[in-house]
Amino acid sequence: MMQTLEAEKKLEILKSRTPVDLSLNDLRILLGCFNAVAYQAKLDDEPYLDADAIDLRNKLESLYQKLLKHHGNS
Repeated sequence: MMQTLEAEKKLEILKSRTPVDLSLNDLRILLGCFNAVAYQAKLDDEPYLDADAIDLRNKLESLYQKLLKHHGNS
């Protein structure tokens, strides 16, 4: 029972938010890494990215595109 509570606590910690200071170039690099892993996953026919990673990749891609448009129109 104690191990279950400890595991649940650790999972809750993973849901906490923290501010991260990233540049557009940092986002570009992260997206490149995600895309490289996705490409290799296709080649190897292995699911290297789980659902959470795919959601994060999509979220970062959306943010990156939004920021590019915002800074491009300034």
